[in-house]
Amino acid sequence: MKLGARDISALKNSAYNLLGLGLPLLIALVTIPILIHELGSAKFGILTLIWAIVSYFGVFDLGLGRAVTQRLSAAISDNEQHLFAKIIGTAFALMAALGVFALIALMAVGKFYTNQIAKDIDLGEVQLAIYYMALGMPAVILTSCYRGVLEAAERFDIVNMIRFPMGIFTFAGPVLAIYLWSSRLDIIAGTLVAGRIAALVVHARFALVSLGLAQRELKFDRAMVRPLIAYGGWLTVTNIASPVMTYLDRFIVSAIISPVAVAYYVTAQELVIRISIIPSSIVSVMFPQSAKMARDSASQANMVKRFTILVAIAAIPLSLLLTAFAYDILALWINPAFALESFRILQVLMLAGIFSAIAQPPYTLIQALGHSKPTGVIHLIELPVYCGLVFLLTAHYGILGTACAWLIRVLVDMFIMWWIAWRYISKMRLVP
Repeated sequence: MKLGARDISALKNSAYNLLGLGLPLLIALVTIPILIHELGSAKFGILTLIWAIVSYFGVFDLGLGRAVTQRLSAAISDNEQHLFAKIIGTAFALMAALGVFALIALMAVGKFYTNQIAKDIDLGEVQLAIYYMALGMPAVILTSCYRGVLEAAERFDIVNMIRFPMGIFTFAGPVLAIYLWSSRLDIIAGTLVAGRIAALVVHARFALVSLGLAQRELKFDRAMVRPLIAYGGWLTVTNIASPVMTYLDRFIVSAIISPVAVAYYVTAQELVIRISIIPSSIVSVMFPQSAKMARDSASQANMVKRFTILVAIAAIPLSLLLTAFAYDILALWINPAFALESFRILQVLMLAGIFSAIAQPPYTLIQALGHSKPTGVIHLIELPVYCGLVFLLTAHYGILGTACAWLIRVLVDMFIMWWIAWRYISKMRLVP
């Protein structure tokens, strides 16, 4: 495949994404043993919940961050500069309201469940930690608005210039707080929230500068509300259904077989999930490019093909290598007895990971064209079917059956995504 200027740019931006997402995980390898030693198992368990809130609560922005990227990319392509301030301003207002709602909800739910999770820890310490996290929710959600602006402008260098230190801070921040101040969870939570607020300020600054705007120029436009929410709402369906399908099997394995079997299954699954960072880093670059040429069927078809090749080159050789040496890798990483129970699972899930990677370019194209409803509907249908399939195959074939259920789901999903994507491209060709 001959690389053009756009391909080189895509590879460069994908490398930025991969470094921004992957390098902080190396920091985690160093800091997690320190944190377990300093905090103890109980407090560290609470800290992992705090990490989950800090890192992933932005998923519940109702898809508005992605909606900003899609709408703004189209406006940039059409040189509709008068829409920039309206798109960003409307999304900012909606996401600020969501942030306040999240703040109130987390405070209410956190207070209710504190007694459940803080059995051997000071109650006041945990409550304060939850309150600090709640106060940080508006910043976490609003950050995805400005990240969407930067992605629309294809400034992935800036996105990852911010993401990399923030990723490090997520793991190193608690260690810093412990050695500078205290091992109290509220102090650690406050430190993490301060970092997220700083990230919001930096994102906002660079995002607005990239489009030549100032915060005071942003405008709320009622006409923008419905398309942003409609797009983001269906995307949220996918954002909720997909993780449920990803993690549901763990609970089913625990219920039908045993918690020990979960360890064999999850270890292999987590390795596959971590490798999925590679195709995700590539297709996130494709999204704004595709949104900017939404009416050009030939360019869309060429783009989805070329990004599929890039994904395949980046992901398939590594997946096949891990499949071929699954036993040896697990034996070296953990131990031979564990590897004997888990290596077949890793082989099946690695194959599933290949199909999942190949499904990402057409899925991204569908989203970039502004059609989030079809994928949301498909994932709503898939969810109960997959649940039944996992129960059936796990009951009859154990955790190997569970892995096969995941393989069948991602294979079917891949074919459906390609079918939907080519339908949209075909329709574009019929429009004069």
